[in-house]
Amino acid sequence: MTSTIVPGTVIPGVAAARLDEWIKDNGIVLHPRLHIGASDLGGIGLVFDNADGEVNAEDDFEVLRIPAKMGLDYMSLLEVMDAMKLRDGDVEAEIVESQLVVEVLKLMSPKTETEIIMAYIVAFEILRQVNVNSDYWRDSPLRKFDVYLDVLTHTATPSYPQIKSSPDPFINKLIASANAVKLEYDSFIGELAQEYKSLQVDKLMPFAKYYQIYQSIKSRSLEIPHASIDTDFSKLSLDSDSSKPNESDDTDFYINVTLVPILDFANHRHNNNAYFDVDLETSDVVLKLKNDATIDPAKFEVTISYSPHESVQHFIQTYGFIPQSTDFQLFELKLPPMDQVVKDGTLKSKWMRILPQIQIVGRKDEVYLNFFDNNLPLLFIDDFNYNPNWSDDAISDFRKYNDFADDDELDEVEILNVLKHQEECYDVINGIGPSGITFKGEKVDHLQSVIRAVAQDDSGYSFDDLIQRTITFIRDHAKTQLAAPPLVDDDDNNDNDGFTQLVSQYQTYQKRLLQRLVDYAGSIDDLILPEELAHPDWETNFRSLPRELVLGDD
Repeated sequence: MTSTIVPGTVIPGVAAARLDEWIKDNGIVLHPRLHIGASDLGGIGLVFDNADGEVNAEDDFEVLRIPAKMGLDYMSLLEVMDAMKLRDGDVEAEIVESQLVVEVLKLMSPKTETEIIMAYIVAFEILRQVNVNSDYWRDSPLRKFDVYLDVLTHTATPSYPQIKSSPDPFINKLIASANAVKLEYDSFIGELAQEYKSLQVDKLMPFAKYYQIYQSIKSRSLEIPHASIDTDFSKLSLDSDSSKPNESDDTDFYINVTLVPILDFANHRHNNNAYFDVDLETSDVVLKLKNDATIDPAKFEVTISYSPHESVQHFIQTYGFIPQSTDFQLFELKLPPMDQVVKDGTLKSKWMRILPQIQIVGRKDEVYLNFFDNNLPLLFIDDFNYNPNWSDDAISDFRKYNDFADDDELDEVEILNVLKHQEECYDVINGIGPSGITFKGEKVDHLQSVIRAVAQDDSGYSFDDLIQRTITFIRDHAKTQLAAPPLVDDDDNNDNDGFTQLVSQYQTYQKRLLQRLVDYAGSIDDLILPEELAHPDWETNFRSLPRELVLGDD
């Protein structure tokens, strides 16, 4: 039987022959012409030999099938757990596997599907180093995961940041996220050590490995659709680009975050030539080539789309890389405090709920600024001013905004303190209307009504002028960013530090995009993203949310 691995391919963490044997033993079926090999996109990928032109079929072409039992989601892992408990009923061992898994789940307290998978994988990785060479260990149902654990713990991912902070807000966000994982690890490993004093758990699961698993699961997991019990299977179909059921189908389904071995070797490309699907009879996950894909070479890489929208920051945060693309890519540019160009600009933006940021849309040599659902130009209207005396009427405005009657009892001091705290510490003010701004010297009760009035042709306000002032401000900031020093020193950017490499790649991409914006010599109006190119998800779903105080009934 031929190997599924391209000869000479080095797969980090596992020998090619061992992976090949594991694939066959677990019923994973690759098309005879599909192989695992080095990818031009980086790392490992799936390569198809199309020497005889077999792909040019009338229907989409199945090239990979992964049995349902091999997918790891919270439901299948629960079944593994049940099998472990059944096996451990009468066992005598120093470390009982099912008990340790339960303890890890309890201590890690996962709240999302991804976190549940993380907790199980951490427990499995600890357990495969305990009771080694005992019959109990060899007969464990966990042995079938060993090879895949080798893949997960050696996947190329950004390493834990060695830098403490960065002048770039996005990089600071990545550092803060990594530090949060470190705090969770320290708490978890300390408590587990107390429960299992005979084990050196910090040696069995050092932080570097824990962080590696965290990054691998985040980058390799897929959203796999499942039909519910009451679904009419004959009506269920999947969208070939998103691999999710069509919304127009009259069916019930649910999505599980899932690790799917071997399928997760498929790399991302915006113009993907393949997609994953679910066999409705067997629940197997299958990879299919599109019959209409443009495929020229005799050998090509099989790619899927991780997301139809290539937001650079989203890809870095989720998958750990910047996608190679010739299509539109989104980049969120954080702007400096608006006080630098507008009097009281920071306070005005908070009360008007305007974030000082802009989404840049780039493709090849094109560059646009996305002003859809972005009210940034309103800050350049001189008739909008900050109201320093907003607290005088804050309680009555609060009552009106929240429909409280005049005789309703309120803790007025607490309300005023909360509003002032938001003004000092958050990006937007919640729980009250735009009391902190005036328009032409008058209080503003409803911002939208003023915006509609300003937008009228006879209002006397020039939209073109506001846009020009805004774009000039953005381009001036871009020039400042281009002159900024490197985010990481060259001395720090070594082969073993994936995080600093990623930061360096991020800044290179950013500067290339900003240079295009600064060098643009055409009409400023042509920098505005045209409506026919805009996508409704871009500005609303792929930008940072404000830091805000969530006010609830409690």
